[in-house]
Amino acid sequence: MISRKEFLALVLPPLEQGEHYCTFGIKTVNEKDVVRQKFVESIDDISTQADVLVQEEFNAFFAMAKYGDPQEGRTTNNALYLKSFYIDLDCGTNKPFADLGEGLIALKSFCKVTKLPRPTIVKSGLGAHVYWVLDKALPRKQWRSHADRLKELCVEHKFDVDPAVTGEAARVLRVPETFHVKDPTNPISVEVLYVAPTMTLNEIEKLLVPSEDILKMLDKSDFKRQLDPLTL
Repeated sequence: MISRKEFLALVLPPLEQGEHYCTFGIKTVNEKDVVRQKFVESIDDISTQADVLVQEEFNAFFAMAKYGDPQEGRTTNNALYLKSFYIDLDCGTNKPFADLGEGLIALKSFCKVTKLPRPTIVKSGLGAHVYWVLDKALPRKQWRSHADRLKELCVEHKFDVDPAVTGEAARVLRVPETFHVKDPTNPISVEVLYVAPTMTLNEIEKLLVPSEDILKMLDKSDFKRQLDPLTL
């Protein structure tokens, strides 16, 4: 099976000089959320920081984009390029899907009706993070038009996933080989379940064709925004 570092190198855009990845940790202490965010300069740094977060019983995440100046923060406008499209399958009690099995059945049906290929799947705890990975990275605005089309398709086909995750360039997702520790007494391993082949831009352009409404919306909605850690 693919290693953590191999997975991160697969789903993330490669860095150029002066660019950064971002790691993110969160845990609850005395009913308050403790957040730890750090900009780093390599895949190795993401992995090392994830191990530190695990040792201190944080939930460990990595940002899906690469960023420019860390002083600008993990914001939409500071997200430069992305290499993956993604969705969050939320499973469990009072969630859209009763368990992971039900969520994966819904995912299979969604892929069949939309003609999207089988994606890369990471068990994120009770649910899953799902990735369609490109063979090369896209600038944020170009990525956004196709991500918004993916979001539209989920709504059209009543695929009950969190649209905020799918369309958010500054999103963070869980690092494989860590633990879902929202309940520290019951840590759940985060594991890569399946690795799919990468897709070309030509394939994405055929499957995720942005509507005119999306294209008109992009400049108006492309605003600077810092994520609320409670939305993870």
